[in-house]
Amino acid sequence: MNGWNEISDEKELILKLFNTGHLNVPERGNLPEGKVRVSIAQKVIKEGLQLFGWFPGPQQFPVGDEGGSYIQLEIRQGGKVFLHHNFEISFLKYDHQTIEFGNMDIAIKEYLKEREDEGLDGLNLDWKS
Repeated sequence: MNGWNEISDEKELILKLFNTGHLNVPERGNLPEGKVRVSIAQKVIKEGLQLFGWFPGPQQFPVGDEGGSYIQLEIRQGGKVFLHHNFEISFLKYDHQTIEFGNMDIAIKEYLKEREDEGLDGLNLDWKS
């Protein structure tokens, strides 16, 4: 990291993107071909789930009106993975939905698809790498 808060490590860049929803211009230039490689994103997500049980973040985001809009993964004992959606149902009113997956890789792919559909600060996912 330099004096301008620029991150150059690809895994750290991906972690920052999913945690904050933003990368600055120099950081974007540090991504290979300016894209998020899915293989690296999957590793980052797995590491976060194994370390904290949640991704992104070390704990569950607030549910309902308190939490705003988000998508978050959770892994529980026994390996079940849950995809949490907190979504706006009317002006500043939010509802929560949870989808259960028996397979971590499938849950991570679904999470990535949904995050890509939402928009990743203008960045694209490279599904081939």
